[in-house]
Amino acid sequence: GETNLKIKRAPSCAHKCLCERLAAEQAGGSEAPLLEQVISSLSSVQGVVQAEAPQKSIHSFTGSLRIDGGSEEPLGVSQLLLRGTVLRNTAWVIGLVVYTGGQTRMVMNSRRAKPKLANIEFVINSSMLVVVGAQCLLALVSDVLYCETLSNFLGYWYLFPDKVPTQIILPQFLGYWLTFFVLYSNLMPISLYFTMEVCNAAQAYFIKNDLAMYDEEQNCPAGARSTNLGHELGQVSYIFSDKTGTLTQNVMELKRISVDGAIYGHVDVGRGFLAGQQVRTARRGNSEHARRLNAFLEVLAVSHTVVATRQQDGRLRYEAESPDEGALVEA
Repeated sequence: GETNLKIKRAPSCAHKCLCERLAAEQAGGSEAPLLEQVISSLSSVQGVVQAEAPQKSIHSFTGSLRIDGGSEEPLGVSQLLLRGTVLRNTAWVIGLVVYTGGQTRMVMNSRRAKPKLANIEFVINSSMLVVVGAQCLLALVSDVLYCETLSNFLGYWYLFPDKVPTQIILPQFLGYWLTFFVLYSNLMPISLYFTMEVCNAAQAYFIKNDLAMYDEEQNCPAGARSTNLGHELGQVSYIFSDKTGTLTQNVMELKRISVDGAIYGHVDVGRGFLAGQQVRTARRGNSEHARRLNAFLEVLAVSHTVVATRQQDGRLRYEAESPDEGALVEA
């Protein structure tokens, strides 16, 4: 479920080889687009990639790359693009497929979804088994009584002039049992399932169009992804969430910092870090506290994996792997 930005890096030997071949091709006066030049440069590259056996872990990868007989370079998870990856801040990449089909990590971690049944459907299905059992029992009793009565009526010549009852292909006992089973078919409420589906569809429609569950900020109405579970909502008393961000909004803002025993910042909801002037004043001078404060701020500004991208309006946007890093850099 993680959709945060992940930083991926190309192997240094592959990048070096590509740059050398691109420089040679551009020196020859090639005016083709960059992507075509890259493909042309890599068409004659020879190399070997060794990868570990397929496994389920998406957080680890072990392999090696050797290009044109050079030294072997290790490969890790930073060089692995999983199936379903979406590129950001990069127009295109050229890669080598190491796992396909059922050997990909996404497929190996996928599980077949279990069918979801509401309690009322479970009760109805159980009741239908009882009804079918009762119908089979009634058909059996009727079959026994009919066969017994039929054997007595065969002596009446005016009922069976040829002394032969109606001919059937199946054995007599089984044929009459099926006949009575069909005659008692009205016991099964076939229309009940149709009525339930219509009610579920109507309830899903009302949920989707309920203005009380409409989010104006994101312009997103409520959605019933499973129409047969709507009537289960009335039985919910407690909701357990695995982490922040699943059912709550995960917004990280830097409010206060503590450096060398001194606390900077004020708690003001929705306004971020409010100690700019206080920090600037404390950083001046050559005191030990000022040096430690400058070192702390330098670590915040440098030690992170945040990527800065420029938007269409010219403003910078910081994209981080975690909301914590983004909040520290933006402050």
